[in-house]
Amino acid sequence: FPVTIPLKANKITIDLKINKEQLSIKVSDNGKGYSLNNSTEGIGLKTIYKRATSVHGNFTIQQNTQGMSHIFTIPFNYNKRK
Repeated sequence: FPVTIPLKANKITIDLKINKEQLSIKVSDNGKGYSLNNSTEGIGLKTIYKRATSVHGNFTIQQNTQGMSHIFTIPFNYNKRK
């Protein structure tokens, strides 16, 4: 996940949640964040999104005044979702 010195984060939190239907990984930081509208054409976040969707999961980015969160969710049995 893109938590680097330019983002000025000094705290990173990783939350792992598992229930009978899905696995959720949330990586949060208290940095200044980055613009989601002006992101460069890098492959990092695109690759994470493609990997999530390839297993019928989801990847989202949340930004607020306290930092950013990257959330990766994978269902255990996606056939039940249909």
